[in-house]
Amino acid sequence: MNEVPHASLPMATRTCAWSWARREWHRHGNVTASDRFINKKQNGEDVNQALLFPLSRSTGLLRIDNRELRCVLGEAGINVHKQEGDSATPCGVLPLRRVLYRADRMKPPACNALPREPIAPDDGWCDDPDDANYNRPVRLPYSGRHEALWRQDGLYDIIAVLGYNDSPVRRGFGSAIFLHVARADERPTKGCIAMSLPDLLWALDAGLTSIEVPSQN
Repeated sequence: MNEVPHASLPMATRTCAWSWARREWHRHGNVTASDRFINKKQNGEDVNQALLFPLSRSTGLLRIDNRELRCVLGEAGINVHKQEGDSATPCGVLPLRRVLYRADRMKPPACNALPREPIAPDDGWCDDPDDANYNRPVRLPYSGRHEALWRQDGLYDIIAVLGYNDSPVRRGFGSAIFLHVARADERPTKGCIAMSLPDLLWALDAGLTSIEVPSQN
């Protein structure tokens, strides 16, 4: 989703947040310095799940192997009761459904067993709660409210579609929740999770298939 103005944190606040996050990594019983992911079974299949730890209202850390990867969250932080347009990142376990990428700008990304497909200039995503295709991909031009996936700013050069409000789709509960490329200034998103392009490509290549987003309440 589109980005909103950045609100930077004071250095003392950032330092405390980093210290807290590192303590949480060591405290969490299922994660060690050598763990790649938390490996789980879901519907009989292996799930490589990364835990997200918030650093602030709109930034966090994902740890894979012994790497701490910064990520950007929604402007409104994390919300258990997400609604369309609230600029919040949804709480819960978000599986990666498939990976979309700009074939005119990069080679196909390595992404384990996840389906991948190139983005076309007429690809869009419906975010209109009153539309029958709400929270589904659409072809442009499209009469309902939507966002275009073919962007010039590079934020959607690679997209991992996250499994939120899609099985089943509930109108008004949020749409177009992606894992995508972050802006260089870490400007908050409208609800997506964003990472630097190198970190995003590395995480997909490492086998990321799911992200657990905790409640901030």
